[in-house]
Amino acid sequence: SLKSAVGLMQVRPQIWKEWTRKDLLDPETNLLAGTKILKGYLKNSKTLDEALHKYSGGAKDYAKKVKERM
Repeated sequence: SLKSAVGLMQVRPQIWKEWTRKDLLDPETNLLAGTKILKGYLKNSKTLDEALHKYSGGAKDYAKKVKERM
């Protein structure tokens, strides 16, 4: 990605220091990392839309795009 996000869940290792770029290139690790991050956002948000907005780094209409693909 343009912001150096890695893998299926597009996790940014420069922000989430718990995982290296190499770690995140493994699909299983990437999915575990992404779901852990999203779970934290869900816990601290009032709605799924708010959590997805945070997860995307504030991307416009991200929650809507995710829901369209569900």
